[in-house]
Amino acid sequence: MKLDEDDVKNVLTNPIYTGIPPFPTPGIVSDEEFIAAGKIMVEKEGFEAYMRLLLTNLRNSMVAAQEATSAGHPPPSYSPRR
Repeated sequence: MKLDEDDVKNVLTNPIYTGIPPFPTPGIVSDEEFIAAGKIMVEKEGFEAYMRLLLTNLRNSMVAAQEATSAGHPPPSYSPRR
């Protein structure tokens, strides 16, 4: 899968990629990488924009996981696009 700039931003602003259940563990991004990327994104995008994107991505992922498990399916695997 080829990731574009928005895909990379979504991975780096969604903590599920660090391996938060019910998503696959271990994650595809270490805690240290996630924190370092977050620091850079805050410097480039601003704190408020970073936090809004993080919350949006986390909420979307958790809703998708809840919908999947409610329907008897495993939670979605890692995918930066929804």
